[in-house]
Amino acid sequence: MKNISTNFLRVAISAIGLFLLVLCIFVAPKMASIIGETFYRANLIKALILIDVYLMAIVFYFMLYQFFRILKYIDRETAFSNLSVSALKVIRICSVIITILFTLFLPAVYVIANEDDAPGLLLMAIGFNGLPIMFATIIAILEKLLLKAIEIKSENDLTV
Repeated sequence: MKNISTNFLRVAISAIGLFLLVLCIFVAPKMASIIGETFYRANLIKALILIDVYLMAIVFYFMLYQFFRILKYIDRETAFSNLSVSALKVIRICSVIITILFTLFLPAVYVIANEDDAPGLLLMAIGFNGLPIMFATIIAILEKLLLKAIEIKSENDLTV
């Protein structure tokens, strides 16, 4: 009964991963072909866009795996351990990598916005680019709090 919330989070994380898989299979190749048609070397541009998108997906899936690890630690009641801190650190690094890769993707978004005459698309993409950095900042704060909680827990264990 007490694992309901972690099981719900597992289902939510799995749904996010499935949604990303659908995007990678159906949307990314179509988007790359649309962008690639506007350039002289269309195949090279398509390949670069797909490599960037799939690298972001790989890093995102690795981040989701780290979330599953944290949920496993919570279920085993070992959430206040250095393993959780290292998982949070990996999640933070993955968020920064996704931001860098998305920044490399912004010129492609500019081309799409220019072709469709939709300047709001570029503004939305820049806004979405700030989300992983904000997420990395929150994770860094949680990492520091968890380290402090582990330190307090170890002090209390020594006094008993």
